[in-house]
Amino acid sequence: MSGAGQRGISVGAVLALLDLAAKGVPDEHDAVAELLAAERLDPAAVTQVGQRVRELQGAVARLHRRGRELSALFSCARELAALHDVEELVAGLVRRAHDLAGTDVTYLSEFDEETSELRVRSTAGTVASAFQRLRVPPHTGLAGKVVESRAPQWTSHYAHLRDVPHADSIDVAVRAEGLVSILGVPLIAGDHVLGVLFAANRSEHAFSPEEVALLSAFADNVAVVLQTTRLLSQARDAAEETQRAYAELAQHVEAMERAGQVHEELTAAVLRGGGAADVARTLSDALERPVVIVDENNAVLASSDGAAATVIDSAPVRAALADSRRSGRCTLLEPRQDDFRAAVAVLAGDMVLGGLLIGDGAVELGAVEQRTIERAAQITALLTLKQDAVRYAEDRVRGELLNDVLSPDVRRHSDLAARLRARRG
Repeated sequence: MSGAGQRGISVGAVLALLDLAAKGVPDEHDAVAELLAAERLDPAAVTQVGQRVRELQGAVARLHRRGRELSALFSCARELAALHDVEELVAGLVRRAHDLAGTDVTYLSEFDEETSELRVRSTAGTVASAFQRLRVPPHTGLAGKVVESRAPQWTSHYAHLRDVPHADSIDVAVRAEGLVSILGVPLIAGDHVLGVLFAANRSEHAFSPEEVALLSAFADNVAVVLQTTRLLSQARDAAEETQRAYAELAQHVEAMERAGQVHEELTAAVLRGGGAADVARTLSDALERPVVIVDENNAVLASSDGAAATVIDSAPVRAALADSRRSGRCTLLEPRQDDFRAAVAVLAGDMVLGGLLIGDGAVELGAVEQRTIERAAQITALLTLKQDAVRYAEDRVRGELLNDVLSPDVRRHSDLAARLRARRG
């Protein structure tokens, strides 16, 4: 080595210099200079060797910092892969940033794009509860400057910061926490600012470029994680919404199939000359609910459980049937009355023929089910009108036969025997 005089550096000194370089940080006392002085080197050699050792210390420090960054990144990736609780993940990121920065307080504020506010979401090292609920208005304080500039901002003494607007609520919270020096770096994903990551001390401190670079590098990792969690959350919400829509569609299809089956069975009942009992039984099987059919005087015509005929004459049921007569729709009884959940009037034009009463059961009375009940009421009206017409025709035939039997005109007796046999048949 030039300038080393007649003798070189001892092996012990070389090893000691290597140890100092491996630490990555300069010793408080200038141990390098002391070692070289003990070797009795000339000043030029001392300067040259000292400079080279400090360069090695800086390189090692950068390697250490990069190692911490990579370790934090891998930890973030592992936590993201095992993501279950987003809040827990964010809190873990802030704790890791706290350990990485080595400051008194570390906190993450999330940016609200609708209000342009920054809301403190997670903290590490804080003691004031009010600080943990802090909201920063738009364009205010160091946080607002970070968002607007999209670049790191810092101050060694927040109270002396004059180039940004202050807010009393923010200044009070900062004083309550005892914060003096603050560094804020943006969390950016694409064109969007997701928030700001802060590192702060309770004493005056000039943040070095290395500290700013370290927190900024970690903030980039945090932004990726936050953006990923947002996308995952949106994907989960979309999947859940799709599942809900599918379930609703399946229920609707099931209800439509059930309604179609009921309509077919009721139509068949009309064609084979069925009555109110067929309607009550068919509708009850489809809705899995008891069904009672009453006449215009609320006397029971038929019931799905075959109960003995009674009169259902409670005021709530009468009111529900009256409401159905006015609207022509199924009326729900909330709360239930006389064990009935729904009522619909049986109408033929302006003529009231009775009503259908629906009890409790497993199948929900949705829109399709209510339309099915209304359709059953229409079928009941058709059956009632048909039965009335048959009875009217029978009465008319009986009257004509009686008149012919009693008539003295023998010509009207010619086919009486055949007509009487047909009636008996």
